[in-house]
Amino acid sequence: MFSPKRESFWEGGYPYRRRSTMAGHDAGTQHQFTGFAKHFNSYTITGRRNCVLATYAGIAAIILFFKLKPKKQKQITAK
Repeated sequence: MFSPKRESFWEGGYPYRRRSTMAGHDAGTQHQFTGFAKHFNSYTITGRRNCVLATYAGIAAIILFFKLKPKKQKQITAK
């Protein structure tokens, strides 16, 4: 049987062609972010991950704050 030579994944052969327009690790290379936007953006996977982790950390901090906050004690008055 004749089988045409297939190019490997790294050579960019079909059906494994890399698409530069899909979201992924390299999707943000066309954007030049600086400062805060470099770490927290919606264009790269790591930027999205950092946004999610910051949200989870904020929610956890609020929960810990209310759990660890000292309870108010009623003042005892003498009659």
